[in-house]
Amino acid sequence: MHSGEKTAAIVAKQSRVDILKMTNKSKAGFIGSDYSCVDLLSVLLCNCFEEKTDDIVLSKGHGAAALYAVMANAGYINKEILKDFNVSGKNLGVHPKRGSLPLIKTSTGSLGQGIGLASGMALANKIQGKEGIVFAIVGDGEMNEGSVWEIIMFAARQSLDNLVVIIDRNHLQSYGGDEVVLNIKNYEDKIAQFGWNTQRVDGHNYDELLNAINLAKNNNGKPSLIVAETVKGKGVKEFENKVIWHYKYPDEECYNRAMKELQL
Repeated sequence: MHSGEKTAAIVAKQSRVDILKMTNKSKAGFIGSDYSCVDLLSVLLCNCFEEKTDDIVLSKGHGAAALYAVMANAGYINKEILKDFNVSGKNLGVHPKRGSLPLIKTSTGSLGQGIGLASGMALANKIQGKEGIVFAIVGDGEMNEGSVWEIIMFAARQSLDNLVVIIDRNHLQSYGGDEVVLNIKNYEDKIAQFGWNTQRVDGHNYDELLNAINLAKNNNGKPSLIVAETVKGKGVKEFENKVIWHYKYPDEECYNRAMKELQL
C-alpha cells in the first residue's frame, strides 16, 4: 500500500483528471471503461494490496490508463511518466505490457486471457507455498468469452482461495448493452454454482468495495468473485452510460467541459 495519508476517494478523483489529460493529449484510450473502474482500482491499490506478496492482472486491458493513473496517484510510480501515455517507445501503452512498469507482470488486451493468467499465477503460488492474493480485474463484456468460463471451473477445481476476480459491471461493451449482446444476467449466482464465493457491491462505494475485498481475501478453500456494479464513464455526465465513449476521446471543447466538472 503506497497511498500514505491519501484516501481512495482523493486518488480516484485525481486519477479521473489525469486520465482526461492523457486521453486528450494522446488522442487515444478508452475513457468510458477507464472511468468505470477507477474507484475499484483506487480502493484496491490504496487499501487492500500488498506489493511484496500480491499481484494484479488487468484482464480488461483497455482500462490501462486508469491503472496507470491510480498507480501514479497512489505512489507506485512517478506521476511525471503519465505524459508518456501512448507515446511510441515509452512504457505506457494503450494496453498494459509485461514488465513495462511495477506491478505489471502480464500483457493484457486480448479479452478472456487475463483471468487465465491470473489463475495460473495463483496456482503457481499455491504449489510453491507463496503467500499473497492474485487480483484479476475483468470487464463484463469479456465475460462472454468461453475461456473465462473454463477458468471459472478450473479455479474452483484447484481450490484457488488466493484468487480474487472483480468484474467491472458497467453493463456496456464495445457494440452495445451487455444485456442486448448475450444477457448473462446474474453473474454471482451462476458462478457460485461452480463453487466460488461471490458478492455484489456498488463499484463506486468505497466502503462497500473495501469490505468486499477484505472479505474475499480471507475466504478459505474457494476462489472469490466480486461483481462491482459500475457506470461506464462515471464522473462526467457527458460520458456516462454511452457506448461511444468506449472508443471516443475528448476534443478540446469536451475536454474543457469535463475538466470543469471534475474540478468542482
